Amino acid sequence: MDNTSYVSVKLTSEMKNRNESTTEDETEQEPPRKAAGFEWAAEPDEMLFPCCATKFVMLGIATVLVVVAILNWILSHWYTSFVWLTLSTLFMGLIIFLPEYFSNIINFAVNFCVWVAFIIFEIVITIQAAQESGEDYYDKKYKSRLTAAIILGCIEIILAIAVVILLFRMLYYYYQNRGDEQIMAVAA
Repeated sequence: MDNTSYVSVKLTSEMKNRNESTTEDETEQEPPRKAAGFEWAAEPDEMLFPCCATKFVMLGIATVLVVVAILNWILSHWYTSFVWLTLSTLFMGLIIFLPEYFSNIINFAVNFCVWVAFIIFEIVITIQAAQESGEDYYDKKYKSRLTAAIILGCIEIILAIAVVILLFRMLYYYYQNRGDEQIMAVAA
């Protein structure tokens, strides 16, 4: 046998938690961080306006976008944005109104990507309509439809950017608090 001696040390629970408790005490003494100005990370229930939470403002903008897409369809006969916006808004409604099934960071990320893809799609469609409106061989009625498509397409782009900014704020909030189990439900 070797001449190695073993030392047995019995740690009490107080001794085990001593290092952890000192770090917890230090963090508890620090005041909560105050953001100077605009904070990018925002929880879905944060009040964006005095009467509405961020998630409802975002859903309202998306609903207005669907109405603008219907007007675009009626005035210019361009209906592709209507189909896309209706499906995106319904998916957003599922996340907001059925949070126990659909509210997680993956669904928010997918919804964010769909809205960014819609913005790119709408920019391309609006540029295409602007390019066609410059052609001389179209009649006046078709040119007025193209003008309506350009104007309403620009409105759709601006409103969709607002939705993407709000989605990004909530997605960033989920990313910052990804370890917290309490954060996963959007609706209270």
